[in-house]
Amino acid sequence: MFNQNAVFDFNYTVAGPVIREFHETTARVRCLQGPVGSGKTTACVWEVLRRAGMQKADKSRRRKTKWIVIKNSYRQMWLVVMPLWFKVFPRNSDHPDFKTHFKEDKMIHSIELLLPDGTVIDMEVYFISADRANEETFKGINATAIWVCEASDVPSGVINMATTRWARYPEDDKGDYCGTWHGMIMDTNPPDYDDWLYKMFAEHRKDGWIIFKQPSGLSPQAENMRGKAATYYQDLMPGKSQAWIDIFVHGKEGFTLEGKVIFPEWNDDIHCSRNPIRPLHSQIIVGVDYGLTPGAIFLQQDPAGRIVSPAEITLENAGVVRLADAIKSTIARRFPDHTSNDDVLIYGDPAGNNRSANDEKAAIEILRAHTGYRCYAAPTNGIETRLEAVRRGLTRLVDGKPGFIIDSECKMLRKGFNGKYHYRKIKGTDGRFDDVPNKNEYSHIQDALQYGLLGMGQARELMQTPSKFGAQQSDHMWNDINQRLAKEADWRYSW
Repeated sequence: MFNQNAVFDFNYTVAGPVIREFHETTARVRCLQGPVGSGKTTACVWEVLRRAGMQKADKSRRRKTKWIVIKNSYRQMWLVVMPLWFKVFPRNSDHPDFKTHFKEDKMIHSIELLLPDGTVIDMEVYFISADRANEETFKGINATAIWVCEASDVPSGVINMATTRWARYPEDDKGDYCGTWHGMIMDTNPPDYDDWLYKMFAEHRKDGWIIFKQPSGLSPQAENMRGKAATYYQDLMPGKSQAWIDIFVHGKEGFTLEGKVIFPEWNDDIHCSRNPIRPLHSQIIVGVDYGLTPGAIFLQQDPAGRIVSPAEITLENAGVVRLADAIKSTIARRFPDHTSNDDVLIYGDPAGNNRSANDEKAAIEILRAHTGYRCYAAPTNGIETRLEAVRRGLTRLVDGKPGFIIDSECKMLRKGFNGKYHYRKIKGTDGRFDDVPNKNEYSHIQDALQYGLLGMGQARELMQTPSKFGAQQSDHMWNDINQRLAKEADWRYSW
């Protein structure tokens, strides 16, 4: 890069084409994402130097910049960032061409580096711990740019506050900002699909937020393999979960496992369609969970018996009327050929038959009145039966293909399957978990799926005989289900 003289070794070898693209872009906000050990942090250290050297020199031939470097904790800062930082920038140096002074009590590094063209990099770097940061932390720092190390571990609020300080330095004689570039660089292992980082780069591409994704550590194109054993990534894998391997070896976004997963049968690569699921010409079954955070899942079955879910609804602080409106709107938008009220059946939480103390109306009655569709309580509310109905769908093959598939746009359902719907660990115990699913924002849509599948006749035989799966159900419920299944024979199908 700079390769100024023999005293300072500024020879930097870019460890792969993705890292090179990361260096070369002029995007305002960019992130380098990849497996563990892929050279991300090292690349960012050199990018700080590179950008400092590209800053326009002022009248005194000084290229002035100020950086804010953020890590989740000072302990991690010292373990991860500082060893790599001090390899490039000496902790303290009184060399006339390369002066540095590190104030450990304030975590500020002052750097002056003479370049071959006679200009001087004049840089000040503030190292800040996210776990100790507040509004006061950033006050008074007029910076040029920000580096967030391992960004997925840093709260979005800290980063948002830090960005209020960029584009404030350097200033001209009039006090106006005169820098040639300002922005933010980040490095990270792949974040959770729920993480703010994933959402920001997905939503703000048009605003100059660009993410650069490195190849899997097992790929022939893996970056930064120098200095590692040929089997480095393979040796990391034994004993690890697939979710861990996906993130730290393959560099893929994943889902955080917060407890014991309820459906280990779920395989995101198999049960989630990568292409949009086209609605079938078959009856729509809508599974519904009521409450202030209601959910609805749309199900259809093809002639071979495969069940698909093209769409979901999740609402917050909403009643049954809003849920009814959302169901009608979704059917009109996603299922335009289903124009008859007979085309739709709704099965919901059996508790929806209970009348409200305020208006003496049951949720199921309100839903029926506002949608015009036939609405029934699911055959049972027994949790074991409900879960078994889902498990059977996940483990069933139809013509060698999975018997249950959801659209990738069913985001809440998908997140639930990938660990957000779980058995919570009992505090103070060594690996013991609750025996019922944890109630959270992801449980409602999972409940809705269970009611819908039961309404379709899944796991029916489990309820024929009194057992842990539930007592025998009334004949009129099964008669209705049988009539619905028979009617499907008259429908046209498409896959």
